[in-house]
Amino acid sequence: MLTWIIENGATLIISAIILAVVVLNIAKLVKDKRQGKLGCGSCCEGCPSNSICKQ
Repeated sequence: MLTWIIENGATLIISAIILAVVVLNIAKLVKDKRQGKLGCGSCCEGCPSNSICKQ
């Protein structure tokens, strides 16, 4: 088991970093949603979804 971890150490570290980035991004999206922040940047003048925006 230890040999397998040593042989695949780089892959495991890179995978853990990518997973951490994804989890942090999802957590930020959830936090922003709970605070009522919009993901579009609140620039509704030229937005095609202006009529259905919940702002």
